[in-house]
Amino acid sequence: MDNTDIKTLVNQVFKQKGIKKVKNFAAEFADGILFQALFNILYEERIDCKLVQSNVEHDRLLNWNRINASICFNYLQQQFYLVSPTMKTLAKGSNSSAILKLLRVLFNTAQGNIGDAKYLEDESLREIADVMEYSH
Repeated sequence: MDNTDIKTLVNQVFKQKGIKKVKNFAAEFADGILFQALFNILYEERIDCKLVQSNVEHDRLLNWNRINASICFNYLQQQFYLVSPTMKTLAKGSNSSAILKLLRVLFNTAQGNIGDAKYLEDESLREIADVMEYSH
Protein backbone atom coordinates (compact mmCIF):
# COMPACT_ATOMS: atom_id res chain seq x y z
CA MET A 1 0.00 0.00 0.00
CA ASP A 2 1.36 3.40 -0.92
CA ASN A 3 0.55 6.68 0.83
CA THR A 4 -2.38 7.45 -1.45
CA ASP A 5 -3.90 4.04 -0.70
CA ILE A 6 -3.52 4.60 3.05
CA LYS A 7 -5.17 8.02 2.86
CA THR A 8 -8.03 6.65 0.79
CA LEU A 9 -8.55 3.70 3.10
CA VAL A 10 -8.51 5.85 6.26
CA ASN A 11 -11.06 8.23 4.76
CA GLN A 12 -13.27 5.34 3.63
CA VAL A 13 -13.25 3.88 7.14
CA PHE A 14 -14.01 7.27 8.68
CA LYS A 15 -16.75 7.97 6.14
CA GLN A 16 -18.50 4.71 7.09
CA LYS A 17 -18.52 5.89 10.71
CA GLY A 18 -19.56 9.48 9.96
CA ILE A 19 -16.16 11.02 10.71
CA LYS A 20 -15.10 13.93 8.51
CA LYS A 21 -12.54 13.47 5.76
CA VAL A 22 -8.91 13.92 6.73
CA LYS A 23 -7.08 16.34 4.47
CA ASN A 24 -3.84 17.16 6.31
CA PHE A 25 -2.86 13.86 7.90
CA ALA A 26 0.11 15.18 9.88
CA ALA A 27 -1.79 18.07 11.45
CA GLU A 28 -5.11 16.31 11.98
CA PHE A 29 -3.54 13.22 13.60
CA ALA A 30 -1.04 15.25 15.69
CA ASP A 31 -3.00 14.98 18.93
CA GLY A 32 -3.61 11.24 18.48
CA ILE A 33 -7.39 11.51 18.76
CA LEU A 34 -8.05 10.34 15.21
CA PHE A 35 -5.54 7.52 15.65
CA GLN A 36 -7.41 6.32 18.74
CA ALA A 37 -10.70 6.56 16.82
CA LEU A 38 -9.30 4.54 13.91
CA PHE A 39 -7.91 1.91 16.28
CA ASN A 40 -11.28 1.59 18.00
CA ILE A 41 -13.04 1.18 14.65
CA LEU A 42 -10.59 -1.42 13.33
CA TYR A 43 -10.60 -3.45 16.55
CA GLU A 44 -14.24 -2.80 17.48
CA GLU A 45 -13.11 -1.51 20.87
CA ARG A 46 -13.79 1.45 23.11
CA ILE A 47 -10.26 2.16 24.33
CA ASP A 48 -10.10 5.58 26.01
CA CYS A 49 -6.53 6.79 26.41
CA LYS A 50 -7.73 10.00 28.12
CA LEU A 51 -6.42 12.13 25.27
CA VAL A 52 -6.75 15.90 25.32
CA GLN A 53 -7.45 17.98 22.26
CA SER A 54 -4.68 20.55 22.15
CA ASN A 55 -2.49 22.60 19.85
CA VAL A 56 0.33 22.49 22.40
CA GLU A 57 3.06 20.09 21.29
CA HIS A 58 3.79 18.91 24.84
CA ASP A 59 0.12 17.94 25.38
CA ARG A 60 0.07 16.06 22.09
CA LEU A 61 3.29 14.25 23.03
CA LEU A 62 1.62 13.13 26.26
CA ASN A 63 -1.29 11.85 24.18
CA TRP A 64 1.05 9.72 22.07
CA ASN A 65 2.66 8.39 25.25
CA ARG A 66 -0.81 7.38 26.48
CA ILE A 67 -1.55 5.70 23.14
CA ASN A 68 1.77 3.88 23.32
CA ALA A 69 1.04 2.62 26.85
CA SER A 70 -2.64 1.75 26.41
CA ILE A 71 -2.81 0.53 22.82
CA CYS A 72 0.69 -0.54 21.79
CA PHE A 73 1.92 -2.07 25.05
CA ASN A 74 -1.28 -3.24 26.70
CA TYR A 75 -3.83 -4.02 24.01
CA LEU A 76 -1.52 -5.04 21.16
CA GLN A 77 1.06 -6.54 23.51
CA GLN A 78 3.93 -4.79 21.74
CA GLN A 79 3.17 -6.05 18.24
CA PHE A 80 4.44 -2.57 17.48
CA TYR A 81 5.24 0.39 19.71
CA LEU A 82 6.29 3.99 19.36
CA VAL A 83 9.77 5.22 20.21
CA SER A 84 10.34 8.70 21.60
CA PRO A 85 11.59 10.38 18.39
CA THR A 86 8.57 9.05 16.49
CA MET A 87 6.15 10.34 19.12
CA LYS A 88 7.83 13.75 19.01
CA THR A 89 7.53 13.85 15.23
CA LEU A 90 3.86 12.83 15.37
CA ALA A 91 3.13 15.49 18.02
CA LYS A 92 4.68 18.24 15.89
CA GLY A 93 2.09 17.55 13.21
CA SER A 94 4.27 18.55 10.29
CA ASN A 95 5.53 15.21 8.91
CA SER A 96 2.94 13.30 6.90
CA SER A 97 5.25 10.37 6.24
CA ALA A 98 5.47 9.56 9.98
CA ILE A 99 1.71 9.25 10.48
CA LEU A 100 1.23 7.43 7.18
CA LYS A 101 3.86 4.85 8.16
CA LEU A 102 2.13 4.40 11.53
CA LEU A 103 -1.27 4.01 9.86
CA ARG A 104 0.18 1.43 7.48
CA VAL A 105 1.53 -0.52 10.47
CA LEU A 106 -1.84 -0.27 12.24
CA PHE A 107 -3.70 -1.63 9.20
CA ASN A 108 -1.15 -4.41 8.72
CA THR A 109 -1.37 -5.36 12.39
CA ALA A 110 -5.16 -5.35 12.32
CA GLN A 111 -5.14 -7.47 9.18
CA GLY A 112 -2.64 -9.85 10.74
CA ASN A 113 -4.73 -10.23 13.89
CA ILE A 114 -7.80 -11.04 11.83
CA GLY A 115 -5.63 -13.39 9.78
CA ASP A 116 -4.76 -15.26 12.98
CA ALA A 117 -8.35 -16.44 12.95
CA LYS A 118 -7.86 -18.19 9.60
CA TYR A 119 -9.07 -21.48 11.03
CA LEU A 120 -12.59 -20.03 11.04
CA GLU A 121 -14.89 -20.61 8.12
CA ASP A 122 -15.58 -17.66 5.83
CA GLU A 123 -19.12 -17.26 7.20
CA SER A 124 -17.82 -17.11 10.76
CA LEU A 125 -15.33 -14.42 9.81
CA ARG A 126 -18.09 -12.35 8.23
CA GLU A 127 -20.04 -12.53 11.46
CA ILE A 128 -17.19 -11.05 13.54
CA ALA A 129 -15.69 -8.60 11.02
CA ASP A 130 -17.12 -5.96 8.74
CA VAL A 131 -16.40 -6.72 5.13
CA MET A 132 -14.84 -3.61 3.62
CA GLU A 133 -14.77 -2.83 -0.04
CA TYR A 134 -11.64 -1.07 -1.19
CA SER A 135 -11.32 0.52 -4.59
CA HIS A 136 -8.73 2.80 -6.15
